[in-house]
Amino acid sequence: MSLVPEITKFRHAVEQIKNRRDQVLIKTVYLLAARVSEVITKTSPWDLTHNKTKAYGQFMVHQMADFNGQEVYLTKQAVLKRKVKKKKAVENKIYKIIALPVASKFEPWTIELMEWSAEQGSLSFDLGRRAVLKIVKKNLGKLDKAIHTHSLRHYRITHLVTMYNFDAFDLIAYTGWTFKTGLGMTGMGGASGQLDTYLHLAWRRYYPKLLKEVNA
Repeated sequence: MSLVPEITKFRHAVEQIKNRRDQVLIKTVYLLAARVSEVITKTSPWDLTHNKTKAYGQFMVHQMADFNGQEVYLTKQAVLKRKVKKKKAVENKIYKIIALPVASKFEPWTIELMEWSAEQGSLSFDLGRRAVLKIVKKNLGKLDKAIHTHSLRHYRITHLVTMYNFDAFDLIAYTGWTFKTGLGMTGMGGASGQLDTYLHLAWRRYYPKLLKEVNA
């Protein structure tokens, strides 16, 4: 796993990317702590022949919300590697909801994601996994020689812990991990999987922690 750059250094490097699509793509994967397949809509023949995961980007939905007078941008996103276990379920996907502050002093990149989504109809990208990998390496290779698409998710999770004081429950809600996986990774095992049903409201628990000024 690549080393995690300090948050201001990472944000500065992203802001230097000249291609707008590439910049918004990287900001999207990072801010949503997404696996790349959760934001793309294209599956290449190589992916199919090598039994790689499907593209879930088309399932993203966005809406505005309010939190104590603060505008919040919500993204509902299908979680890769997780499915509903009930045999008779109409929908077999598990979703997470990411809440981002709209106020630029708290998150200067949210407005850019909103504008792109309004122009394109979604924050999904008509790209395949390998194309995204090339974009990430091309634009951020100097920042991190070992960078991979999954590095952006790793960066975000690390920054959420170190800068925003996210705990295990916050990370579970934000990343889409199961309680069993998330608490196990943080050494807090023993939670019931039934708690997953409450994740659709969990953003209200972690959101106040994101109201911390940051420099892009």
